[in-house]
Amino acid sequence: MTAAGHVFRRSSPAARAQRVAIARALANRPRIVLAGDRDAAVIAVTRDEKIFDRFDDIHLLRDGRFAGREMA
Repeated sequence: MTAAGHVFRRSSPAARAQRVAIARALANRPRIVLAGDRDAAVIAVTRDEKIFDRFDDIHLLRDGRFAGREMA
């Protein structure tokens, strides 16, 4: 059993439902995914670099790892 598997089994039903919703949103490889957190911030996930200028704070990922940050 992996550590991640162990964590997932102990997580709440709400957390599991959130992961399923994220997986469904990403399944069709959309150009952009918008999500909100409990602090009313909007989080956008995209591969489309043409829309980066619409956001104030950008966190870059490369090969699944944090690769830097850009501020507008």
